[in-house]
Amino acid sequence: VKDDGTTTALLDDAYTVDSYDLLDDHTVIFVGFKMDKVLWKYRQLFTLDLHNGSVKCVYDKQDADISKVFVLDGVVYAMVNFGKDYGAMEQPKIYTFNDGKFTFVVDAFYSLRNSVGSDCRLGKQISTQKINGSMYFLMTKVDTSVLVRFKGSTIEEVAKTNGSIDGYTY
Repeated sequence: VKDDGTTTALLDDAYTVDSYDLLDDHTVIFVGFKMDKVLWKYRQLFTLDLHNGSVKCVYDKQDADISKVFVLDGVVYAMVNFGKDYGAMEQPKIYTFNDGKFTFVVDAFYSLRNSVGSDCRLGKQISTQKINGSMYFLMTKVDTSVLVRFKGSTIEEVAKTNGSIDGYTY
């Protein structure tokens, strides 16, 4: 946003952005697609240099469905489904990403998002949020939602209820 209130796009229309975080003070890491001549099956991982506007694809191997990326204490984490056990319906696991490679960190064994059905929802709520060096997100365990905290290597339950937690705020 400029001083006069106008905005400038950081990416051209060829990109979609599904998840992003600041890697450092001038670099954004994001998950999305670049719509070019290739029809991509899975999302790719990119970095965007905020100083010069250059975009670099850092992962496009098309062997993993990357659903979210986030940075904690300078470490890049991603929620990734490699589909090796159950295919496309496999729940994502949390990995670190460094030098073009994913390294396994933890398996939550459940959905890393809220997938509990509801007859009526009003608007879209916050479902993931970074707070005080931890990542909080909603998880579905069987037929209920759980708010969990991830801090580097473990996932712990913070709040649980019968039914659906649609969103939360800090």
